[in-house]
Amino acid sequence: MSSIFPKILEYLDTHFHVDWLNVYFDADENIDRKDEIKEKVEGLVDKTVDIFFKSLITGEYILDTENAIKNIENLKAKSNSLLDTIPGSNFDSQQFLLKVLKEGYIDVLKVYSNLYLNFIKLVQSQNENPNIDVVFEANFDTVKFFKEIHDLERKKDIEFYDLIIYTYRIDHFFKDDVSTYSIINQLENSIKEFQKSEYYISIKEKLNFLKFKWELRQKSYKRNDFKRSKAYIIDDELFMSTDNIEYNPSLEKLQKWKKYIYDHYELDDWKSKISSIANDFKHQNYNNLSILQLILLLKYYKDINVDYN
Repeated sequence: MSSIFPKILEYLDTHFHVDWLNVYFDADENIDRKDEIKEKVEGLVDKTVDIFFKSLITGEYILDTENAIKNIENLKAKSNSLLDTIPGSNFDSQQFLLKVLKEGYIDVLKVYSNLYLNFIKLVQSQNENPNIDVVFEANFDTVKFFKEIHDLERKKDIEFYDLIIYTYRIDHFFKDDVSTYSIINQLENSIKEFQKSEYYISIKEKLNFLKFKWELRQKSYKRNDFKRSKAYIIDDELFMSTDNIEYNPSLEKLQKWKKYIYDHYELDDWKSKISSIANDFKHQNYNNLSILQLILLLKYYKDINVDYN
């Protein structure tokens, strides 16, 4: 997958080069076309925000972690340099541009980059040091920058982005305790106000999958004769975690994961199913296999045809 962030870096170089403001000034550095500048910066904000959403949802942070971090840091530096293009001799023009560029763009970027970088480094830390538990996390700068944003629509977009990050955190640090299931349901309810977003369906599908995964794990525990089962109540109706689990994803990739996860949790005739599937590609070059196929092979050689070589 090609990197996403270079697109916005290229856009900045092309449309916000060092002398981009010259066409808007008269001889005394007064600005006559303020609406055009506002519109241009708003377009930059829209493109930047969209890049952050796409990078997170496509998993760029896990596929190319170091490059993602580097590109975000480059974007922050390049965006801060926009302030250097503001003239210093005309106070009115200076105040207007500070408001448009700093409050309208740079402060928004700071919130997105802080949220995303904190999440990326948390996942990176867990992958590189799985025995370390992060017991405290503070985002004081993020809260500060968020309070400085006055555009309510921008704030709502950030709230949605933060909910998506929370969803992905649940995925990366998945637990089968009751609190996790409660959080998934809360997230599912919280994202409803963002149904107009083009990313809503993807996040709803992900939450449905996480809920399915949690319920299926409880069912696997019951199969292993655990003495206690978990239950939950919705609108005064009690549901047991071992009841029939309904999950019908619309995305083809999730349909494949649905089939696999039953076998991963060792339900139904899982050994024969995994063996049958693994036989189709177990002799292929591992570099040509998908992530799902690699995980399935790990399960095959670990629990069915045991081979640690």
